[in-house]
Amino acid sequence: LLNGGKLVIVPPLTAKSPEQFLQLLKTQRVTILNQTPTYFYQLLQEELRHSETELALRKIIFGGEALSPALLKAWKLKYPHTQLINMYGITETTVHVTYKEITEAEIAEGRSNIGTCLPTLCAYI
Repeated sequence: LLNGGKLVIVPPLTAKSPEQFLQLLKTQRVTILNQTPTYFYQLLQEELRHSETELALRKIIFGGEALSPALLKAWKLKYPHTQLINMYGITETTVHVTYKEITEAEIAEGRSNIGTCLPTLCAYI
């Protein structure tokens, strides 16, 4: 935000409508999206109904629940340069603790893992 970025707060009714949410992403030219996988899968289905490629998304950050990388295949085909990132963090940490970029390998194998710890953090199993 200090370098000219803009935070877009999604109105509650827009968040519940994949069609309206998709339109917001297009009109606001959103470049980074942080979303739970379940809601993203709905957005993905809505976006795949359109043949044009209009989204400006550079990164999609998933968190809050388990990710199914195999469901991202169609998205990766349409938007090959969008970085897909799976993050994990338990409630006690409030935010994310681990990071894993989802590549074609994870998508093809349907493999999901939580990656490695972010700098300055550690995880114990």
